[in-house]
Amino acid sequence: MSNLVNTFTSANSASIPKWAQKSAQPKSDLPRIRTEEAKIDEVSRQFEAVILRNFLKDSLKPVFQTYLNKENSQNSIYRYHLVDSLAESMSERQALGISNILQMQLKSTLSSKGSTETAK
Repeated sequence: MSNLVNTFTSANSASIPKWAQKSAQPKSDLPRIRTEEAKIDEVSRQFEAVILRNFLKDSLKPVFQTYLNKENSQNSIYRYHLVDSLAESMSERQALGISNILQMQLKSTLSSKGSTETAK
């Protein structure tokens, strides 16, 4: 039986194109990132996305009142996903520049921390 399962899984993995196999990876590989600078870049981008979500949620309320006036679960889910996708796309483009400023600050802190540890 296990031989049949192995044959089935190897046949299916061979038929999947390489581009489709890579697309199943999660968006954020933060635990797998090895360098401190890459971690800082990802965290600062995520922080900017959180700021943008809060900003967009409040700024789009007038739009939601006219277009999605009914307060039901479908509209609230739609509003949440709309705000989330806008915030993610804006943070990837570094729309506000918060992530750049945060990266500079954290990297300077990291480098000064590293230089003081080597001096000891």
